[in-house]
Amino acid sequence: QSYAAYGGAMAAAALVGILFGLFLGKNIDRGHGTRIVWITFGLVMVSYTSRVIGVTPTLAVLANTIGAVVGFFYVPTLLTAAYNLSKAAPCQFRFQFVGESAWDVGCAAGCLVAAGAIWAGAPIHGAILLCFVGVAGSFLVLRRYYAGLAVTT
Repeated sequence: QSYAAYGGAMAAAALVGILFGLFLGKNIDRGHGTRIVWITFGLVMVSYTSRVIGVTPTLAVLANTIGAVVGFFYVPTLLTAAYNLSKAAPCQFRFQFVGESAWDVGCAAGCLVAAGAIWAGAPIHGAILLCFVGVAGSFLVLRRYYAGLAVTT
């Protein structure tokens, strides 16, 4: 109901995002990316699981709050790997173009499968469970990427 309160909340969220980004960046740069992947995807699993079981308004609010925090972990973890791989690619434009296209196709396919499942009569909670397929794939790829990097002090 207040633009000032909304602006304050957005500024606080940005500050939290900056602090998380600095923490994650420092640990990833030191070679602890594999640990960050485990933490990040642990939070992702908690977020999605809480959305599946969030049958009360309180649990639904908690699930959305956890989901907002997950972004602070997921984005730096994913994009660090993507940008480093892009820099090493023979053609960075092609790498980014194909990567973005694959991401969009995968997201659209997941949405269509979930919509089809709901249309066929599956409960919405069952459709949410489909996201675990993408989570598992992202986890495996990022864990393998960060495992190949050296740990420094």
